[in-house]
Amino acid sequence: MGVSLRRLRIYYLNNVQKSRLMLFCLAAGIAYFVFGSSLFSQKRATGIVRYKAENAVHRMTEEEIKQTLDSLQDTRPVACRDQAYDFTRMEVDESVSILTEFNGDSFYNLKLTLNSIVEHTPFDLYDEIIILDDGTESLEVRQHVATYLRNPKFSKVKVYRSEVAEGEAASRFKTTLLAKGTILVFVGGDSVVNHGWIQPLIAKVSDNEKLIAVPHADNLLSENRFYRTDELLVNVMTWSLSTVYANSREKQTEMLSSSVMRGDAFAVKKSFLTSIGNFDEHMKRNGGGHNLELSLRAWMCGGAIQVATCSRIAVHSSLRPQQVTSPFNFRRIAELWFDEYRDIVYQQGAVSSQTSEDESRAIELRRGYLHKHIADCKDFDWYLSNVASDIFSPSSDMKKFGKLGAKTNYCLRQTSHDTSELEMTLCRQHMFERSMIFEWNHQGWIFKGDQCLTALGADEGVALQPCQDGNQHQIWRQEDSKLSPMTSAHECLTQVTERDETNLDLSHHPKLRPCGKAEPRMQMWEFINY
Repeated sequence: MGVSLRRLRIYYLNNVQKSRLMLFCLAAGIAYFVFGSSLFSQKRATGIVRYKAENAVHRMTEEEIKQTLDSLQDTRPVACRDQAYDFTRMEVDESVSILTEFNGDSFYNLKLTLNSIVEHTPFDLYDEIIILDDGTESLEVRQHVATYLRNPKFSKVKVYRSEVAEGEAASRFKTTLLAKGTILVFVGGDSVVNHGWIQPLIAKVSDNEKLIAVPHADNLLSENRFYRTDELLVNVMTWSLSTVYANSREKQTEMLSSSVMRGDAFAVKKSFLTSIGNFDEHMKRNGGGHNLELSLRAWMCGGAIQVATCSRIAVHSSLRPQQVTSPFNFRRIAELWFDEYRDIVYQQGAVSSQTSEDESRAIELRRGYLHKHIADCKDFDWYLSNVASDIFSPSSDMKKFGKLGAKTNYCLRQTSHDTSELEMTLCRQHMFERSMIFEWNHQGWIFKGDQCLTALGADEGVALQPCQDGNQHQIWRQEDSKLSPMTSAHECLTQVTERDETNLDLSHHPKLRPCGKAEPRMQMWEFINY
């Protein structure tokens, strides 16, 4: 980890208090700096770059940015809007750095993020905004960066460049080292911060050395259309290592415990982040998983993650599950943190557990570093029992585990925890809903707890009943995506839609119907891995 910043050079600094003549002389004297100095490794380099102002490209006009920011709804609870924060209690030497990054054309999205930050953040609450250019090759984009950031409203912005693009994990690792602030606020380029967003984050982190404070995320759809999300949402992980949402069991509280975070934006003390090993900068670029890994490490090594309900941001496609797409990153997380549960993770994620020699060595180096520098980390059993208690693990005989859904995008759901009744509701893959999680084992049972899916007959449909060895009505087989009980191969599990004649509402239920006698997608089933 022994990373040095001695060779790091800033390539763009907007400071309206500096002499324009000094900047002109600096640019003229440099002319062009050949990237040869290393940043964090021999393959990484930064340098001072002369960006020309002419031919700058504008993808989003200032008017469009203003219209988007004006369209944001202030979704904070009413009590939050008048809440005053006393920052005089902060330590005298405490300061705030806001950190973000971009690569290539993503700067054009980052412009909206930057404008939301300067518009919705009190100027005296932060000391700097650090932007890391993660290896942008396009001279056109780099010229536009320099031109765009000359606006005096970006006077606290500093931009650094890494010659080689290495992804968000490595970029956040670097900006952590660059930041002067004692409180770090990370903001992703898909995020737009809203009114009063930063004050709750700073206040909570200032009071709790080991807290990662996360804002509530609303949704931005295509063309930056704003969509308000449900209140009291937190994040949870699935056994396939996706990060999804869940409804918090804590009600009407200022802070909600969250077992993981998406990482779109969050605040943390620099001292705590450094003490638990910073971001894992060796995660593969664009492979995902770095925020999930940091979440597990934070909880298991003495910290906590909480959603500050008074802090609001909007995120592009915030309801889309975050997935670990790189097998390298997937195995790295599984091997470092999941102990005896790693086989479940590999099966649910459909990822091979086989590692190359280099990959195994890298994992052992990381494990050795963590053991040496972080004391008293808990194991995954502790995490399941004390943090992610809503997540239950599949059995050792698991064949499939997750939501059981028809091709209609409706999934099986237990109507309440103490009933045998079942219904069909929208699958909502972005939500973890315990009432919709089922396991199918190699014996043929489709069950939840000690209750098995039981075929009652064509007229009565199906229900959950106590599992019984040898009960053929509880053993299911699948052929061509169709599910049938062993007692009746010609009958298939079918989504049946009925209309209530009194109020005309539609309801959806799982029943048995002759195979092939219903619309095909009503009889085609698959497990969505969770």
